[in-house]
Amino acid sequence: MSTDRIGQNLVEISPGRWKVTVNLPASANPDHKRHRRVAYVTGGKRAAEQKRRELLTQRDAGKLKPRTAGTVDEYLHRWLEGKRSKVAPRTAARWQGLINNQVAPYIGETLLRDVRPATLRDLYASLQTEGLSGTTRHKTHALLRLAFGNAVRYQEMSANPCLGVPADDVPSDDTPEARVLDEDGANELLEALAGMPIYTPVLVALDCGLRRSELLALHWADVDLGERSLVVRAAVEEDGKTLRTPKTGRARVVRLTGRATAALEAHRRRQAELRLALANRWVDRGLVFPQESDRRSPAGRIWRPGSFSRAFREASRGAGFVIGLHTLRHTHATTMLRAGVDPRVVADRLGHATTRQTQDTYQHVLADHQREAVEAYENRMLRKRDGPESLPNRQDSPASH
Repeated sequence: MSTDRIGQNLVEISPGRWKVTVNLPASANPDHKRHRRVAYVTGGKRAAEQKRRELLTQRDAGKLKPRTAGTVDEYLHRWLEGKRSKVAPRTAARWQGLINNQVAPYIGETLLRDVRPATLRDLYASLQTEGLSGTTRHKTHALLRLAFGNAVRYQEMSANPCLGVPADDVPSDDTPEARVLDEDGANELLEALAGMPIYTPVLVALDCGLRRSELLALHWADVDLGERSLVVRAAVEEDGKTLRTPKTGRARVVRLTGRATAALEAHRRRQAELRLALANRWVDRGLVFPQESDRRSPAGRIWRPGSFSRAFREASRGAGFVIGLHTLRHTHATTMLRAGVDPRVVADRLGHATTRQTQDTYQHVLADHQREAVEAYENRMLRKRDGPESLPNRQDSPASH
């Protein structure tokens, strides 16, 4: 009878996708080491349990042989563990998701040495059939190209199969240009969210151009309502437990709008009342926008970035807006540039490492400014030439006498 624990060996890695693991005892393997067999199932928990029972039956009959070593799934997880200390946690989490959801269920059990360009072509076609976007498929290809390139360098693969995929079969990134709200749309969104717990963080994100990670790491000690400013000193990691320095590695001062200042004053009063009402169910960490309602843990803790984004999507969709949280940051930057604010000032507010980054990201707005500038120049020159105060010609100029 199996001693495997279902909680450890039957995991729903994403909605409707299950990872089934069966452990093979060392005594049953030629190398006398413990191995595992992994399978991926699409469907409900009952289908996953059925697959697990089948694998256990094969194992107990001695028909299930170790295949973990040398499979795509085993290699990618080993490669990722070696990369974790060298990349940002958010990057590692994104790669983990791609491996679990887009790669392992389809080619995870394929031996590394057996992966061919056709294997990847079929993988991308399957992902497209599943309805995944070109962006997700493109990121999957980029991940595999990076990981398999490492395998070639360490002679675990003879060639990188990603390089052999014909250009027509390589998924293209279909990420649309970042959506930006106009002034009316932004104000309509705020009006619709008024009175909700998410109203003030949305307002601050919009009026200050803060990143999500920076917004959730903001402490009251960083806010000076008298001076109408705040200091961005930290950012929340994707795990929602730890803080790190901002992307540029340095703190920055951001001036507050009048309405953001008023909203923060009201938010601080409300938070003080809530803290008193919850008593020992509130963990005071001095955060401006902590998690306020969590049945599993006391309030006052860091609001997990993923949870915050879901709350925003639900609230904004309820108001008739299908947008992501980053739209607020793009709206802030675009509105400032269209108002004629110097790109250097906008770069400072956004926390861009260089003004060039701001110009590259919002070049479409700056291009509009160029058109407006040329029109203004032409209008002034034509007015000078055709109007009563036309420019003197060379004969009438004092300099010609």
